[in-house]
Amino acid sequence: MGVFDNAARANDENRKRGRRKPWRCCGERWKDGFHVSQRISLAKWCFICERQAHCPSGRKKPMSAKSPSYSVPALEKGLDILEALAASPSPLSLAELARDLNRGSAEIFRMLVCLERRFYLRRDVVSGKYMPTLRLFELAHAHSPLKTLLDVAREPMRLVTAELGESCHLSVIERGKLLVIAREDSPESIRLTIEVGSRFEPKNTASGRLLLAPGLESVSARDETIEGVDDVALRIGSPDAAVHAALAVSWLRSRKGAKKPAIILAALKSAGKSIHQSLGIES
Repeated sequence: MGVFDNAARANDENRKRGRRKPWRCCGERWKDGFHVSQRISLAKWCFICERQAHCPSGRKKPMSAKSPSYSVPALEKGLDILEALAASPSPLSLAELARDLNRGSAEIFRMLVCLERRFYLRRDVVSGKYMPTLRLFELAHAHSPLKTLLDVAREPMRLVTAELGESCHLSVIERGKLLVIAREDSPESIRLTIEVGSRFEPKNTASGRLLLAPGLESVSARDETIEGVDDVALRIGSPDAAVHAALAVSWLRSRKGAKKPAIILAALKSAGKSIHQSLGIES
């Protein structure tokens, strides 16, 4: 139901109840005097302005010091359907989706028709059950996961080097070798730098051992490829995801002012959280 349908419904209800004045709120009004907000007849406060609204019910929207949270029920409903179908090992019927999502069959049906028309879902002609198509796969692969990772990791890596005074680098396993794909150099005059494109035996580095051990979140160890160097590595992504990399800091133990591994790991975790959020990965 669209904005104009809601406004018309509110107009009918006003006439039935004998109201002479339209719903008024925050100065935003429809051309016939009704608020442009959807679900106007059910509104308890203003959906448009972010302040206390002068709605007929007299109920006020709670004020919050945090940023306002906007609800988009239709979008959330569609995403719930896609996630339910993706998580199911077999296609689901309308009744099964309505039961699993605790929603009415009518509202689920309208959303299914829309998603099928946009080619996100396919309906089996025999069973009538729905299954996801490759449309989401196409959208997800419109951009290279590696390029996206490099883009979102740049700023968190810069913050790591600024906080620690140590260089950091990002690595992946490529054809059995640990490949360095990005680096951020320390601003210090004495620093350890690992060139982009360098290849190492995975078992000889903290990053490589981390990526080869699915159960570990991080690894702290002495580097076996360079004498006098310590490594701390943090996993980015997961072995089963499109993105699986190690964010690491390598530093000279003998350098004056070198940070302790626990401090370095804390900085890496903060950067990893930021990268995961940008990639849409739960950390």
